[in-house]
Amino acid sequence: MAKRMYDINDENIEITKLIKHDSESINCQTVDSDTLNKIRNFDLKKRKKLGTKKVIAICTSVAACVAVAVVALVWNNISINNGAVYIPTKSVAKQSKMASSYSEIYSRMRKAKGVDFSEKENSIIEGIANSGNMKRASSDSASSGSNVGAGKNYSDTNEQTKDIHEADVVKTDGSYIYSLNVDKMVVTIVKVSGKKMEKVSTIKIPKVKKTFVNQADMYYIEDKLIIIENSNKTDAVSTYGVEDVARSGPCKTIILTYDIKNREKPVLVSTNRQDGYYNSSRLNGDYIYTVSIKEMDNTLKEDSCVPKVNGELISYDQVYLPKVIEGATYTVITSMNITKPSDFSEKVAVAGGVDYVYASKENIYIAENTTINEDIKNTKYGEKIWSKYKGEKVKETSKNLSAKKIKKLREIYDENQFDLSKVTEVKKQSVFLDKNTINIIKYKYKNGKLEYVSDNKINGRLDDNLSMDEKDGYLRLVSTNLDFAYVGVKRIIYDNNGKKIVDYVDESYYSDESQKQSNNVYVLDSKLKEVAHIDNIAKNEEIYAARFMGDYGYFVTYENKDPLFTVDFSDIRNPKITGKLKLPGFSDYLHFYNSNLLFGLGEETENNCLKMEMYNISKGKAKRVSKKLLQGFESSQALYDYKSILVNEEKNIIGFYASYYGKQSEDMRDYYLLYTYEKGEFKQLAKVKLGVESYDTRGLYIDDYFYIVSPYTGIKVLDLKTKEQVANIKF
Repeated sequence: MAKRMYDINDENIEITKLIKHDSESINCQTVDSDTLNKIRNFDLKKRKKLGTKKVIAICTSVAACVAVAVVALVWNNISINNGAVYIPTKSVAKQSKMASSYSEIYSRMRKAKGVDFSEKENSIIEGIANSGNMKRASSDSASSGSNVGAGKNYSDTNEQTKDIHEADVVKTDGSYIYSLNVDKMVVTIVKVSGKKMEKVSTIKIPKVKKTFVNQADMYYIEDKLIIIENSNKTDAVSTYGVEDVARSGPCKTIILTYDIKNREKPVLVSTNRQDGYYNSSRLNGDYIYTVSIKEMDNTLKEDSCVPKVNGELISYDQVYLPKVIEGATYTVITSMNITKPSDFSEKVAVAGGVDYVYASKENIYIAENTTINEDIKNTKYGEKIWSKYKGEKVKETSKNLSAKKIKKLREIYDENQFDLSKVTEVKKQSVFLDKNTINIIKYKYKNGKLEYVSDNKINGRLDDNLSMDEKDGYLRLVSTNLDFAYVGVKRIIYDNNGKKIVDYVDESYYSDESQKQSNNVYVLDSKLKEVAHIDNIAKNEEIYAARFMGDYGYFVTYENKDPLFTVDFSDIRNPKITGKLKLPGFSDYLHFYNSNLLFGLGEETENNCLKMEMYNISKGKAKRVSKKLLQGFESSQALYDYKSILVNEEKNIIGFYASYYGKQSEDMRDYYLLYTYEKGEFKQLAKVKLGVESYDTRGLYIDDYFYIVSPYTGIKVLDLKTKEQVANIKF
């Protein structure tokens, strides 16, 4: 089986995501703010389907695009439809392990990139690495408290795991609201007391010259603001009068800690950096754990082969090497003591990428959706597809490449690895299957320490981090198989000695529209070994939302109807599907309103609008007890970003911003919607019109007042007793 270099289908999706996000960040000279806001909200309801739950950092797309472009130069006029580009299959270590030396890391990672080091190069780089300061910071432990907001009742960020905190663009301590404008990288601090608000200060995040920040969020804890940003090196270019950004160079995740005991004069006390673009983070106790993704380039520079943290290479014995490295990518994980933030307490790296991070109270799970390609012509399924194929048979050929193409190959592959004096291309038609797999790696974490536990690969792809949950030491999750089978033409390139250089599917002539699409329930033990598996669930549908509580798990699939499945995990090694409720449309987000009620937010496809639903789950399976259509509202950030919704039973409120679409494009408006749930019905408490810069709007309450915070425009205040807007402040 050949290893995939790029999954073209996924890559197209990722590039689409990045184009969408770039439109949110372009510095426009000729486009007004209202137009920009419409761009921001354009077709948000499609983002979930495309897997756009989290905006991916820009540098990854650029690296991928450049790589694809280089490959395209090698193979003139290639049409890659449903196929993929591949790197050669290499021999790998017999077992997963921590690296024993930098030479081992360089060798494995360069093979994953399709290039080997020579012995001379290895020795040079090993010398460079060993010349650096390889000290490992020790974990510190401390604790402190803060009386800010003492005695007040206020909401926090919507988070997956209780007491495991997540960063966001808006935070509060009950007395102050902290709002992060990602576009301008400014934090506004507002003192609040009921309807009274006073802007006390702003923090202008220092910007490194020729850098671009496209993602950031923050924590408030113990009179400190910790801001985590994704910083890319950039060069400004102008196209048709609009200034855009051309990205180049490596990405950095920067963690800035501000002392805000004096809210009027915040002080920057530390700056920490780790390689790669920012993926996710968690706060557990006194420690922030930050996850970033570093792409390795084609150079021999030491900073491209092993990740750096605060300018130092991660120690080789803290770099984990899986059995199979899917690509030349690292996942970097650090811990930082918020009471002593001058340096990281721990720093580790995993060879491989990450899409989603789930953290229980004791363990961190990093998961990556990947795709492998198989030749299945000689299987029953492959024979079935081949028998349906009525197109012209492609003549299988074997020929030597021209000197021009060989020259281009030399730009990618080292002469030390391949003899490229004579290169043969074999053209073969067959049936291929793009199969989804999930790489999962588990780390134990406590008091800043990170300890590798285990890893595994299972079938399918995850919808998001809410698709994973830990119970009694077991990891339970749901996944979707979107396996795609087709007839295509594979080209295999051999060097002068008959050694395979690369293979890739060039063209697709036939696709099996039925595909192998279904869903799975998995239970993995403490070592990530599979102990239970339910497969072939809801064929030709895919998972749109999932949530777990106690002995039960719930997930939504969708094609034309919205099946809400209930899974009983009371016997963790023998899970059973105990309920299946089919309704029109689908839910993108599920939230436990209490132990007996499950809230769902999604889309009603028959009416093309948002919908809210409430399900009774008291008897081990879901029964819908209420439904409300939000006519005219077609999209909401809450559908793919759960931090943007507030669901609180204590206050009995549900709040989120949504976009209203009129008959004309200029009729589109954004509103913050606030509802209560009483006597089995959703009742609207407020409908507040927002400004044109409404993206990342958050709702929070402090005592009996509700604050609608738009980081780009300001704060509106509602009196929860009267339901009236009583104040506002502009940024």
